[in-house]
Amino acid sequence: MLFRSDNAAQTAAFGAWLKARYGDAAGLRAAWKEDPGADFEHVRQPDKDAFENQTTPAARDFLRYEMDLTARAMVERARFIKAVDARHPVAISDSLGRGLRGVPGAEVFDFWAPHTYDLWLNGPPIERHAAFLARYYRDALPDRRRPVIIEEFGISAGPKFPPAMRGEHVREYLDAVPRVGLAGILHWDFEEETVLG
Repeated sequence: MLFRSDNAAQTAAFGAWLKARYGDAAGLRAAWKEDPGADFEHVRQPDKDAFENQTTPAARDFLRYEMDLTARAMVERARFIKAVDARHPVAISDSLGRGLRGVPGAEVFDFWAPHTYDLWLNGPPIERHAAFLARYYRDALPDRRRPVIIEEFGISAGPKFPPAMRGEHVREYLDAVPRVGLAGILHWDFEEETVLG
């Protein structure tokens, strides 16, 4: 998502979104307690620091607004694909998850395909992380369960990450798939050498 606090059209669209969410200025002011003069016509986007750190109600609403725009755009793209070929499976790999709830047409998606990187160095054990992704996305939309395929993962080639380390990373994902209820994984391998011996 691109943050542009100086975009007048985006500010106006944000105001319209807030009006649909809160109904009237009193509802907006009740939600934005630290801005008692807030109204839809003169709404200001949060500054970049507030947005990135989610420190104000306005910043949190602006994130919801951007997530809603993204979700609706993804639904429209998926509907276009289905209009061309109704049997073509459509995935969504964005991290929206439950952010798609309530978005008209979200049921168009057939499965989830989240991306995840750098767990070897920075994250929880791979199996625990894979289990979280499976549970979170599988039930993210209320109409039905969807299969979850981890679409992108891995560690980039480089002197600090020899083939044996990268290969073990892939093996841990392969081992986790049946244990945690993932439908599968798709490793995007752009390397010249094989990491799985």
